[in-house]
Amino acid sequence: MRQAAELAQEPGFAPLIERYRQSLKDYVSEIASASATGDSEKLEQITHRLAGTAMNYGFPNITLKARSCNEALRMAVPPSDLKKMISSLREEMERESENGPV
Repeated sequence: MRQAAELAQEPGFAPLIERYRQSLKDYVSEIASASATGDSEKLEQITHRLAGTAMNYGFPNITLKARSCNEALRMAVPPSDLKKMISSLREEMERESENGPV
């Protein structure tokens, strides 16, 4: 798995990675909104999307956490466990979105 910083060294990738990093803020908002309303279908869609896209842009920790959340949503894990997993995903996304340019 290549990290965002490594991918940014490839010609033309740095602006794409930075745009994706900035989009993480929108994803965090979407997750917060879906969590607040209990919209598990929306959470499943978001986490599925993140699991795929984050890897492509060099954010493997987001991919792993999003994949875990997605699987937990499909398996109907206890709400308290899911809440912890979603919180961990949001924290990772916030951390990456604040890291600044690659």
